[in-house]
Amino acid sequence: MRLLFLLLIFLFPCLNYGQEGQTRNLQEEHFNILFIGNSYSLDASVYLPRLLVDMGVAENEYCVYCAVQAGASLDYWWKVYQQGAEIENLYQMGGTKLADHAWTLAELLHEPWDVVVLQQASALSNQLKSYHPYLQNMVDMVRRESAKPDVTIAFQLTWSKYFSADKGPYGTNGWRSIVETVQQISDEVGLTTIIPSGTVIQNLRRTDLNSSLYLTRDGVHLAYGVAQYAVALACYETLCRPLTGQSALDAPPSDAVKALQPDHKGVIPITDDNYKVIYECVRAAMANPYELISPDAFPSPQSAQRNAAPRQRSPIYDIHGRLLRYRAPGINIVGGKKVFTPVRH
Repeated sequence: MRLLFLLLIFLFPCLNYGQEGQTRNLQEEHFNILFIGNSYSLDASVYLPRLLVDMGVAENEYCVYCAVQAGASLDYWWKVYQQGAEIENLYQMGGTKLADHAWTLAELLHEPWDVVVLQQASALSNQLKSYHPYLQNMVDMVRRESAKPDVTIAFQLTWSKYFSADKGPYGTNGWRSIVETVQQISDEVGLTTIIPSGTVIQNLRRTDLNSSLYLTRDGVHLAYGVAQYAVALACYETLCRPLTGQSALDAPPSDAVKALQPDHKGVIPITDDNYKVIYECVRAAMANPYELISPDAFPSPQSAQRNAAPRQRSPIYDIHGRLLRYRAPGINIVGGKKVFTPVRH
């Protein structure tokens, strides 16, 4: 996992937008977004600066940053705050550049952020007890430390993993368990701004845009291109549209968006042929963040065959990614662990 995180660190700076050579204080009248989480925060926000620019927000009038640590949970960030520890990884995704010095979480929150996005570690995302008392603590802390009394605190409902990942939650059942957990904890804490990232991805998995690794590049992190773009659209529609007054779903993706795809393994390109499917999956998730589109929403021989396959036979891979066998869903995971014993059919 740490190796994957270092790879993310290497790749994301090349997708950065904004004033690389300028450092300044954030302005209250500008639009400022802070993600506090892990590599899933990077996945969700990499296209967001480009969307803001395309929607007419000048590069010197917004700021998007991610405070991240590999596999970090709500518990981890609460301890970082309590200890007054320095944030190890703080990334400028686009817009105004913060001062280049070590930041504590409290110091960072003293900047005028309009939105602070929280999330749980992926392996804990469907475990309700892992949120207590840390989500409530983090929400109270953000409100207490924030430079803006009306700061919006959002929560990212993350995606499930493919079955080759070391830890779940996996597939459709995993997505459903994440949804049920987020619904309950958000009601308990009183959070009303939910980014339905996981629902967007699960919707896309029911279309022809699904991939062999369920729209991930490694079973865990989002595939470059289509998957990252779709989640960024959900972030924009949830967080930014109320302020800009413009939907990113009203026009085709710009050439700059389509060019934002690294020459690296795991890319599913954004094209003029597939963006409408992406948009429909995002619209559906925004309208129903806790429900999935019908498998027949985008009928075609290919999609019908693909959408039927997971209900009949699900592949199981060994730790090296080699296909071992097929079995019916529900038999893949035994006692919380994947079973790797080959079975002949």
